[in-house]
Amino acid sequence: MLEKSTAKLPDLFRFNDGAEVRNADDWRRRRQELQNTIVELLYGGMPPVPEQTLLELLHPHFAASLGVRTHNTYRILTGPELKLSFVMKVLAPEGDGPFPVIINGDGCWEYLTEQIIAEIMARKCALALFNRVEIAADIYQPARDSGIYRLYPDGKFGALAAWAWGYHRCVDALLQLGGSGRSEHRISIDVNRIAIAGHSRGGKATLLAGATDERIALVCANNSGSGGAGSYMYQGKGSETLKDGLSAVPYWFNSEYLNKYIDRQAELPFDQHFLNLKVG
Repeated sequence: MLEKSTAKLPDLFRFNDGAEVRNADDWRRRRQELQNTIVELLYGGMPPVPEQTLLELLHPHFAASLGVRTHNTYRILTGPELKLSFVMKVLAPEGDGPFPVIINGDGCWEYLTEQIIAEIMARKCALALFNRVEIAADIYQPARDSGIYRLYPDGKFGALAAWAWGYHRCVDALLQLGGSGRSEHRISIDVNRIAIAGHSRGGKATLLAGATDERIALVCANNSGSGGAGSYMYQGKGSETLKDGLSAVPYWFNSEYLNKYIDRQAELPFDQHFLNLKVG
């Protein structure tokens, strides 16, 4: 059973200065205002968009038993002076495409079975896999001395924002596929049908990634909880709370700001789902 908060929700149809939302153009600006507020306060902002992201083919191979025509391993080089790199694997089915693509960043869990991969191929979708912890470590301590943090030492963003940024860079890279190399290694992606998926903390990251990048058409966030799809204002028994996250993994969030709400999350000036509102 859901427990309703006694806090009054902010009016979605009024700007921060009190002006009323009157039309679709106003709503687009209001949605951006909400997003800017939540991304900054909850996640510590997003890492900067790099000037350049490059894609380097490392190895092409095949997995015919799974319906995979092309299974390419790439290195993505990005960030200032291309100093950050991580691996992305892209699997594509038989055919010429363009293929819808599902991006999954939970490479640290490796829960995609061969059966799931075969089903994705049978549905004529491509699959892109990367390991988000190559970008920001997830080792239950707050040190910011590895991965993306080395490139932006003054950044305030938490790990969830860093992982979401990784999804964005995968989109950058996927848009470069198909233009060069031997024809049997090329993969054509349908740029209008890019989906992202993640589980638990990965689900939190995908919701943030999808909310902050209009190139992503669909988000599949499984069991994302607090900081994901969970509400702060309406809590069911056993729901993941803000305190749960900040107590165990404060480095995921903008803990400096959120700590004052750790025992009174219903007083936050927003609810989590405000981030994921679309223009319509």
